[in-house]
Amino acid sequence: MTRTRKDPIAIGYLPWADLHEEFEVGPVVFWPFYDKAQEKIADPEIRAELTQFFETFVDNAGSPVKTVVACSRGDIGFRRFSAQESNDIVAAVDCLIFAAIAEGVRNGVCADNRSLAPPSADRFDLCSRWVYPCHDGLVISTDGSTGYWSQGEYHIPQPLSMGGSFCGHYRPLLGGLGQAFDLGFPADVRERLFRSLEWFRFAHTESTAVSWLHKVVMMSTAFEILLQFPERGQTAYFAQQIDKQLRLKNSMLAKRTDAKGNEYEACLPAWWAWDFYDLRSRIVHGESLMGEDLQYRNWISHLNVADLVLLELVKRLLYEHGCIGDEIRREAAEWAENSNASAEEFEQAMLPGLLGLDLESTHAALGWIPSTPE
Repeated sequence: MTRTRKDPIAIGYLPWADLHEEFEVGPVVFWPFYDKAQEKIADPEIRAELTQFFETFVDNAGSPVKTVVACSRGDIGFRRFSAQESNDIVAAVDCLIFAAIAEGVRNGVCADNRSLAPPSADRFDLCSRWVYPCHDGLVISTDGSTGYWSQGEYHIPQPLSMGGSFCGHYRPLLGGLGQAFDLGFPADVRERLFRSLEWFRFAHTESTAVSWLHKVVMMSTAFEILLQFPERGQTAYFAQQIDKQLRLKNSMLAKRTDAKGNEYEACLPAWWAWDFYDLRSRIVHGESLMGEDLQYRNWISHLNVADLVLLELVKRLLYEHGCIGDEIRREAAEWAENSNASAEEFEQAMLPGLLGLDLESTHAALGWIPSTPE
């Protein structure tokens, strides 16, 4: 095949991800480049060019890293991704980021151990968005410029803002998110889900260019998209939706009184949602805020809680559409055979606990339900 200087190679890559197993998220395959290149890339020219190209990415001592994870969608050749292929790769990476970070935050909060920090979104930087190999060099493209460097004249260092380790059990959730790519999954729900996870990615960079103020607004945007906020009354709507979706049978309730003296009762997650969106409004209206305004309980911040609330909403959405929870449904059906209760009743009883989506452990850790004695 004759190449021009502008021909890219159809592959996405996460230079710093350091994942050691091959797995799929919808139509996108993630695989460790150095372990799988011989198997995955039949063309020796492409394989050699990519191997040379990935030496561009170095650790903080200047040595080439072996942490590159490839993202392939269809055949790997001298071609450009179609718009759909590009969108699928971005969405799949966003699913990976959400699953790894949200489950990692959950693990740390439930263990009451702030040192169990998850990776940041920067660990999963999808560099095909802005840098790709081209014949004997490198093209770096941004919205405002395009640059070209000859091979060997450049290095791209590992960022310092990669966060912590993979401390959460995220693969089951990632498998469910992968099913959202299926044609049978409602297209409008998929669009809202993936757009929400895109804003989750924005909110989880550890770059110094982004402050906690930005992150609160970006996480609020993720909720706005997923829950289809109305144009008015957003704070009350958010609280009502969280009360509706996150209230458990043993949820602790609290009452608040508005400026007119009207009293309202809701579960504690709903009042968190009210306060979080109020914090967002104070930010966008330019009010003076301090770092302590971000704290929720002990070392746990409002952003930590936002991760866990979004995690539960996504799990419930995936369960509703049959993407996760097959074992719950199977066991519920078996129990219903020897009972007067229906399978649906068993499902609802099982859903919050360890036999279901294991939601109660998060609620207990945040003080939203009574803690269970050991």
